[in-house]
This record gives sequence, C-alpha cells and structure tokens, in this order.
Amino acid sequence: MKNYIKIGLLLFFVVILNSCSESTTANTAPVVMTNITTEITYTTATSGGDVTDDGGEIITSRGICWSTSQNPTILDNVIAASTNVFASNIIGLGQNGGTYYVRAYAINAVGTTYGNQEMFNSWKLDDTKWAFLLNYNVSNSNYPGDVDFFANATTKWDEPDYPGVYTTLGTWSVEGAVVTYNMTGDSAATSYIYTGTSVNNTTMSGTFTWGANPAKTFTATKYP
Repeated sequence: MKNYIKIGLLLFFVVILNSCSESTTANTAPVVMTNITTEITYTTATSGGDVTDDGGEIITSRGICWSTSQNPTILDNVIAASTNVFASNIIGLGQNGGTYYVRAYAINAVGTTYGNQEMFNSWKLDDTKWAFLLNYNVSNSNYPGDVDFFANATTKWDEPDYPGVYTTLGTWSVEGAVVTYNMTGDSAATSYIYTGTSVNNTTMSGTFTWGANPAKTFTATKYP
C-alpha cells in the first residue's frame, strides 16, 4: 500500500513540475528572413520574406519595408503581406537609379522583428549613351543614331556618320523596364516616339512611330 502511495505522490509531483515548466515557457517575437531582391528595373523590384517562427503567438502583420537609408523599419515604405511566405513588388523607385535597402518584418503580441537587410541598385538611364539602329524595312534599314539620355530627362540624338550636323533634342521617361523616348521634330507629324523594353539596362528593343506612319522596329545597345 505504501508503495502505491509513493508512486502516486511521485506522479503527482511530475505532473506539477511539467505544468510549471509549461506555464513558465514564454512566447517570443517572431523570426523572419528577407528574400534576395530580384527582377530589378528602373523603377521596380521584387522582394519578399518568410516568417519561419511565429514565436507562439498569432502573426498580426508581416511584409517588407524599404528605404534609401540602411535598416529600414515599418515607419518607412511598407508593403504588407497576407501570408507568412510572401513576395512583394516594389514600385515607385526613382527613375534616375539609386541604392535601396529592404528588410522583411513580422509582428506578434510580443514584438516586431526584422529580417536580414538586402541591398540593391535600380537601373540608371540618365547620363548614359546608347547606339540605336532603326529598321525602316527599306533600303536604309538599320539606320544608326547615338542617343544621350541626360539626368534632367532630356535627350540628344546625333548621327555618327555626321556628328553635330543632324542633332535632335527630345525627352525620356521610364516605367519598370520600359523606356519611352520622344525625339522632338519640327511638328507632331515628324516627332519620333520610341517605346522599348530594356534588358539588364544594357540592350533595348521595341518600336518607333512618327506621325501616321506604321510602326517600325529598333534596337539599341548602351555604350560602355
């Protein structure tokens, strides 16, 4: 009988100890990792993150924060996510290139945690020079021209065979990887509008129009 009592008391203390151990285990802030930034263009990029541990609490918010300053926080630019594994599309980057910093974040009742910091450089079109080849689908196909893209969103067209003779000014803008270049003519009918998609900010291809003429194609390569 005494042995049964001893065993019962021992089991009782084991249960009490386990209960105390469980009750004193504190929940923690979440753990989150930041993805490598990909799909970088002139004005956009893709980042994201992974909440690998919720800390024993419900995740109330997660996403990425980004800035031109290091160690961005939720007081900077924020893109919220709805799941614990997420990708985030960053838009609205400055069109003249720049250095940006990204961190994933996660929030629960205990606190806010940030992931590792990732840095990336958006593409830079200003103060670059490109060699254009215009394809008119006639005898003068692959007509060459050099285009300077300046930091104030203006351009200068010059023909390499006649430097300084047929110079034409214009303007440019970008959205994502798409470049729009307006080579101003004497009138709207003679203004050339180029719309091209850049690849790694080193090559470009697309179409150009002037007046009511059918669209033609062009390619361009950035000078080193």
